[in-house]
Amino acid sequence: ITALKKYSALALVLLGLLLVVVPLTSQGMKAKIIDFLLSSNHQNLLVYFKITDCFTKKMDEAVMAGIPADFSFKLQLSEKRPFWFNKTISEVEVRHSLKYDSVKNIYYVKFSENQKDPLEFHDYESAKRAMEDLSGIKVAPLEALKDGTTYFLQVKGKLDRIRLPLSLEHVLFFVSLWDFETDNYIHSFLHKKAPPEGR
Repeated sequence: ITALKKYSALALVLLGLLLVVVPLTSQGMKAKIIDFLLSSNHQNLLVYFKITDCFTKKMDEAVMAGIPADFSFKLQLSEKRPFWFNKTISEVEVRHSLKYDSVKNIYYVKFSENQKDPLEFHDYESAKRAMEDLSGIKVAPLEALKDGTTYFLQVKGKLDRIRLPLSLEHVLFFVSLWDFETDNYIHSFLHKKAPPEGR
């Protein structure tokens, strides 16, 4: 009977934990990719886009507590090949990181697509907009693309796993931050080489 009581008590504890965790993870963030634009310069295929609805109240609280928020974006360019598997042309991963310094009251945002020092922001909203904005990401050199060929560019963004404190209550508190990701955004296009200048 004593053993039965112990197992029953353990089951109740586990059930309680599940009731805490499940509602958090079920509130999956509805982040999405918007304002998608494909462009090019003289050498590279470039992409521009933004993500929306990726910051929740709990994420805001985590950032204000000094926990870094790291977004990663994966881009895959594939060549469409009839009657065969599509061919991967390039794979690019971009990371944006946000860190709040409560002593200086400054938000630092670092972008992996350039090697410059992190940008500094004095207000949270501006820092979040910088995190959500991807401009002029190099996808592939134009010389790797064939004229008259259809390509697919797949883009997906997510919040990287948060570096948590060791205590269990923090794990339960921040578990809802682990499931942020956008749906796969797929853009197809027919590549046409620009005619030589003067024609």
